[in-house]
Amino acid sequence: MRRWPAHEVKGRSRAAAADALRAMADQVEHIRVHFDVDVVDFEDFPAADVPHRGGLSFAEAQEVLETLLASPPVVGLVVTAFNPDGDADGVLARRLTAALAESMPGGRSIGMYATRLSEFGP
Repeated sequence: MRRWPAHEVKGRSRAAAADALRAMADQVEHIRVHFDVDVVDFEDFPAADVPHRGGLSFAEAQEVLETLLASPPVVGLVVTAFNPDGDADGVLARRLTAALAESMPGGRSIGMYATRLSEFGP
């Protein structure tokens, strides 16, 4: 399975997500998206387990998720590496939760699992 590193996605988030979907179209029937929060640049979203500089902007990550989650083969989403230690007031958890909700097309339902995010509400 091919990977799309952040430097290949930056500046072309929707196109990169569409490329990924096309690459998998003939290989799989269902897709589960694994969204590791630390792909987002630490300056833009400082609540990752492993801080990275030069990652995607939060907006770019949301554009990728919007594109992927609108695709019928996508049946699940796993969100990992959110570290509440970097979000004492819960603002980033609410921002992430809102972005995930906004990324889901209306009327679409998929399976969702999050690690280290459940203690924060929207």
